Amino acid sequence: MSRRLLSQEDVRQALSNSPPVPINGPDVVISNIVELVCYEFQVEPAEIYGRCQERWLSKARHVAMTLAHTETSLSMNEIAVRFERDRGTVQAAIKHILSDKTLRGFASTIREKLHDKENLNDSDS
Repeated sequence: MSRRLLSQEDVRQALSNSPPVPINGPDVVISNIVELVCYEFQVEPAEIYGRCQERWLSKARHVAMTLAHTETSLSMNEIAVRFERDRGTVQAAIKHILSDKTLRGFASTIREKLHDKENLNDSDS
């Protein structure tokens, strides 16, 4: 089996049964992603950015990192800096989300809410 890095498009396709939603304009703000992940997982932003390695909290953090990768133009290195992790951790988080059907579902749900939120913000302008 050959190994290759996952592209943003690969991850988007895995998170959605429908074609990816094109994102035009400025990057989605990571704080919006973290806010929605926190709501879904019932955790605090400080816990997402923190060092705790409890399984339930790591899963929430992995979803946030995966969405940051798919929904922004940030590189894995830039995401790693924002979450105070290294690039390998971000890559492992993305692979973890893609391999877990339940977490992939959470990520898809949060992604839809993120786009709904963007659409609301666009209509307010």
